[in-house]
Amino acid sequence: MDHQSPFQALSDRNRRITFSCLEDSDSPVSLETLAAEVVAEREGICPSEVGDDERRTAAVKLYHVHLPKLDEAGLVSFDPEERTVSRTTGGVAEQTVQILQESTLS
Repeated sequence: MDHQSPFQALSDRNRRITFSCLEDSDSPVSLETLAAEVVAEREGICPSEVGDDERRTAAVKLYHVHLPKLDEAGLVSFDPEERTVSRTTGGVAEQTVQILQESTLS
């Protein structure tokens, strides 16, 4: 498997949304909760409005595609057995957030 840089990992819109959805979470988030939040953000609706099929489809893509890439890049900590994810603190994740914030200000 190729090593993902943070910016390669965040080149995909769904991974940027996922990373953003984890920003204010102090504890691990369940895969199902995160899937609903990602769909809601992408569609501009409330998480409670996300249908079961949409949530399940998003959870499968997160589990198999997006979260492993974000984890490999050091941006999140994904536990596939517990089906939980949290944003990493410090290091590469913090530097990436800082660079992203600075780039949106200019």
